[in-house]
Amino acid sequence: MVMPEERVEDQGDVIIEQLSYGLLDFEEAQYLYGNDEAFFEHLLRSYEWSIEDLCACGDLKNPKVFEIIKNIALDAYKSFPDFDVPLDCLPSKLQLDKEVVLAAVSNNPEELEIAPSVFKDDKEVVMEAVLGDGSTLQFASPRLKDDKEVVMEAISNASDAFSCASKRLHDDKEVALAAISHNGRYIEYVSERLIDDKEFIMAVLSSNADNLKYASLNLRDDREVVMAAVSNSNRDDLVFGYASKRLHDDKEVALTAISHDARNIQFVSPRLIDDKEFIMTVLSSNGKYLNYASPRLIDDKEVVMSAVSNCGIALAKASPRKKADKDLVMAAVCNNGLALQYASSSLRSDKKVAMAAVHNNAYSLTSVADRLIKDKDIYLGALRQNPNVSRGIPNSILLEWDVKSLPRNTREVVYKWFKQNEEDIFLLAKAKKHFLVS
Repeated sequence: MVMPEERVEDQGDVIIEQLSYGLLDFEEAQYLYGNDEAFFEHLLRSYEWSIEDLCACGDLKNPKVFEIIKNIALDAYKSFPDFDVPLDCLPSKLQLDKEVVLAAVSNNPEELEIAPSVFKDDKEVVMEAVLGDGSTLQFASPRLKDDKEVVMEAISNASDAFSCASKRLHDDKEVALAAISHNGRYIEYVSERLIDDKEFIMAVLSSNADNLKYASLNLRDDREVVMAAVSNSNRDDLVFGYASKRLHDDKEVALTAISHDARNIQFVSPRLIDDKEFIMTVLSSNGKYLNYASPRLIDDKEVVMSAVSNCGIALAKASPRKKADKDLVMAAVCNNGLALQYASSSLRSDKKVAMAAVHNNAYSLTSVADRLIKDKDIYLGALRQNPNVSRGIPNSILLEWDVKSLPRNTREVVYKWFKQNEEDIFLLAKAKKHFLVS
């Protein structure tokens, strides 16, 4: 006889409490009350047990019990995002129930990995999984990895799904562009036919010029394709390097590439680095790249002047003959006084050149010839510009400098650096009087 519903609730609560305290185990409760369907249903729905317990103790051959346990599992998958009972922990009868499998992969798409193989080939189940996590396409059957609708859905949720798609879809322009639009690196999976497809390559270059490296040799020798790449390149994208040798010798293409990043000059042909007009155009705004010019051009006064006028230290790359050219050295030190270190010894002994250098950068004082370092006009000019330059000057020379005309705060800086390099107390006393007493 079935208990009245109210009695079931009361009696059920007592039994459930006994179960929760270990006074009664599940099998005993089932043995005592298992024939009472109303109570058993109440017991199953008490949420005191794991799904595994219910499955172990419930008679799944009984359709009513099966439906109760199935519905509990469905409720758990649908109501609790962190419900962590894997499909393979359920009885095979539940594992083979499509409704349960759909709920499981909806809750956790990675459940597709352990789902029975029949469901890995079920489009509805796989679509549910890739909808939540496109990367689960890897667990789908070969047939569904070749299904364009499934793969497009997967890619929309995880671009890396493209790597799991079939070879046929790697050759599908629409699918490939969809994947690459999410992550450009997936171009490496496209077919050889597509990387030689000009329309396709032009499309992927519009979003990432660096994709030129994946284009076929034929397209890397296509002027329109390479111009599109270098014109769309970002700073640090040295895409010109992927172009063909023929286009490395194309002046317009090379200048376009260099205008985006001057370091692309390293890829130009030997003919162009010996082309005076080309090199002058490059150096007019990027003098530091004089080192890429040919030996003939680094000995050309006009070329070197173009470089040192905007980058004084480019003098370092000029020929020895041009490092001894006063006009060039003056232009270099007026741009950056430190360029004096690259001038010939005769010009480092030239007072006019040295004055121009220290006026621009006091630290160039360390590069003037020894006979000029004691020249009052030069060392005072340097100290006025930056008294910290005295840090690199020997103390014996500092004591010879006449610094009385300098402001006291400047002299204090010079004295500070003197003290750091001197231990002789007599010299320290002499220096204090020399630098600080007006």
